[in-house]
Amino acid sequence: MSDNYSHWSRYWARGCLTSLPQDFSANYDGEVAAFWRSQFELLQPGAKLLDVCTGNGALALLAAAWSHESDMRFSITGVDAARIDAEAVRRAHPDAASRMDDIRFIDDTPYEHADLPAASFDLVMSQYGIEYCDWQAAAAQSERLLRPGARLAFVAHTPTSDMIETMRRESDEFSVLDELRALGVLRRFASGEIQAGEYRSEFNRIGPELFGRYKQSGSGLFRYVLTMADQTLGLNDSALQQQRPAIDAAVRELSAARQRLLDMLGVNERISRHPDWTGAFEDAGLTGVESGELHYRGSHRVGTFHVFEKPRRT
Repeated sequence: MSDNYSHWSRYWARGCLTSLPQDFSANYDGEVAAFWRSQFELLQPGAKLLDVCTGNGALALLAAAWSHESDMRFSITGVDAARIDAEAVRRAHPDAASRMDDIRFIDDTPYEHADLPAASFDLVMSQYGIEYCDWQAAAAQSERLLRPGARLAFVAHTPTSDMIETMRRESDEFSVLDELRALGVLRRFASGEIQAGEYRSEFNRIGPELFGRYKQSGSGLFRYVLTMADQTLGLNDSALQQQRPAIDAAVRELSAARQRLLDMLGVNERISRHPDWTGAFEDAGLTGVESGELHYRGSHRVGTFHVFEKPRRT
């Protein structure tokens, strides 16, 4: 597992379909799914699709389901820099299991370096993915892989989306845990740096302040840490020592979650500094077709959509 993407590999191993389970508990639906159906409807039977930064295949599964329902016989490939766990998806989402077999996954492979045949795809697509790539390299790769007349379509994060506001709040919550030294205490106990007595003493200090912050915010992150403390502080020394592996696993998961959050915030900061970032795709030779803001449930801002076309040969 690549160190650069292990925090995402860990996430996909849980069987999640999207990177935003608080907004999409299963797969993308509503206006997001409708946008993608509008793209699939433009394709011919037997079309070849490439899902960029596919994760556990959420978008690829939407395409596979639409292909099955419409008897379009799409050939669908998903590529991702992280490790993909198709079996975890089958376990977590039995209703999607049969469609997973319709997708060819290429994992541990950044899109920019994927060795796929040139001019071989009718649609290159991405949902919250291609903006994480090197923009110029991803644009050149997209132009190379598309057939003349074929399209690149993607939905990307935008710094003004409601989801980004949620991410910023979560980042602030991690900062509170740093301020209170809560994660540090958990990490030091899990590693054996401190013993049961100091662990209890530290959390007896931290607990009231953290509970007060939780009452103010209702933070799920604060609740998680408080629950972990409640479940361990009443144990005797021997039983508490036996909880070290579980606490270590929880700390690793929290660290991975924070890194994923930083990735998402980082790409939005980058977009804020370069609002014309999608110009890289036109610079690579693609023609802009349409773009706009995408809403969910009528008002929830979830990103921007962009559609490009590779010019036909003259």
